[in-house]
Amino acid sequence: MLVKRTLLALSVLLNLTLVAYLLMSDNGLRNYQTLKADTYAFTQQQDMLDEKAYMLSHEIRLLQNDSDYVEKIIRARLGFVKSSEILYIFPDSKIKIPVGVHE
Repeated sequence: MLVKRTLLALSVLLNLTLVAYLLMSDNGLRNYQTLKADTYAFTQQQDMLDEKAYMLSHEIRLLQNDSDYVEKIIRARLGFVKSSEILYIFPDSKIKIPVGVHE
């Protein structure tokens, strides 16, 4: 009977030691929670980068295949105008349009 109680006490002590180790050590619960949070953050960042890559590949396809889109981009970013158009730039405008060359 004494042997059983001693073994029981040793097993309880061992279990308590293991639980304390899991909670307090560097490889324990704190590290697991940190790794879990890091994994979630990396997953979110990967999703954002995947979306950006999709949008960029879509824009590349438009630039390669859609001449109307190319003209729109050239006009918006570079301020180009056709020879039959007049570009008005107002001094109090907050939007700065670069002066372009006629086509």
